[in-house]
Amino acid sequence: MLKLLVISPSFWPALKIGGPVTSVFDLCRFLREQEIDVTVYTTNVYSENEIKENTFSEIDGVKIYYFGYTKYLEFLGETGWQYSSHLKRKVKENYHNFDIIYIIGIWNFPSTIAIRFLSKKKVPFIVAPHGSLDPFKFSQKGFKKKLYYKLLLGSYIRNSFIHYFTNEEAKKSSEFLNIPFNKIVVIPNGIEIKENSSSNKFLELYLHLKNKFIILYLGRLHPIKGIEVTIESLSYLKDNKDRIHLVIAGKGETSYEVKLRSLVDELSLNELVTFTGHVEGELKSSLLSACNLFVLQSHSEAFSMSILEAMAYGKPLIISSNCNFDEFENEKCGFIIPNNPKTLADKIELLFNDKDLCSKMGDKANKLAEAKYSWENIAREFKHAFEKIIAAKKLN
Repeated sequence: MLKLLVISPSFWPALKIGGPVTSVFDLCRFLREQEIDVTVYTTNVYSENEIKENTFSEIDGVKIYYFGYTKYLEFLGETGWQYSSHLKRKVKENYHNFDIIYIIGIWNFPSTIAIRFLSKKKVPFIVAPHGSLDPFKFSQKGFKKKLYYKLLLGSYIRNSFIHYFTNEEAKKSSEFLNIPFNKIVVIPNGIEIKENSSSNKFLELYLHLKNKFIILYLGRLHPIKGIEVTIESLSYLKDNKDRIHLVIAGKGETSYEVKLRSLVDELSLNELVTFTGHVEGELKSSLLSACNLFVLQSHSEAFSMSILEAMAYGKPLIISSNCNFDEFENEKCGFIIPNNPKTLADKIELLFNDKDLCSKMGDKANKLAEAKYSWENIAREFKHAFEKIIAAKKLN
């Protein structure tokens, strides 16, 4: 049985991190079904009240070690560098017990130490930057990140196998950082296909949304997600404002949430917008079933799990051209548009006024998700890629 080690700065149930936590956990679960022995080294970030540091757990056959951490270098993000001496020691003691190692992210201690250390060893590994090497994201806090990359990662990254979700993401990143294409693996994220929930939990909690045309933003609240564009689009709606409602579901840094709420207030849109905070489980399923349209106007996106979730629930989508779902519009699942509030408003009104088009796009989105992005298919692609990388490493 192939033995895989996943090294990630965060892991289930740290859902505040956003989509990557769910997607990496789901990948691990479905790799187990491919008869791969999966072990995870991570930190207990955002799980401090549920999971104590330096503890072991097993969920759905996935073995997970949660190590304590210290923030440091908080310019890298809210959780800092996540320095963990315990994780470092565990990697150095046990790396040779695995056939291949899969490293999540780059701007953190667990990933950085693993990339640098394993580059000098014979065990093959693959790095999944999750959008961190995108030129737009790279430019955020640019000088510090460029210095970090140059001093700690550059030469190691260029000689590592890199996993990207889309060909467009791979192309932009490889050109920007001079990463050779023979080191690139392109495999999209996956989604577990489910039927629409029969639960009315969401509409029972938010009675004012019954009989509304619900536009959904679902995900982390962060400036890169273009949520302001979605909010501002409501000001351009010509008719039916009283029947259209935007639901913003997710959590983010408090200061940014306050900024979004202030924008809603300034534009006098309080009657058209509902903030739910983080949703999960039955409530999330009920919300995805109840909404009529999914919108994501990101300025940069590696690969959105929320897009896949909306597709799996058979919802039409309006996404930005930065979301890297190029085949999406060809399949007529919705619209790909620039980050423009007026353009977005026009598309919202089109779908509101044409329920038949709305339904057809949702059906096509569901079929595309099932055909191309089911976790069963994606896990098989990963297993094949792992086996190829292991074989290539043995030849060197």
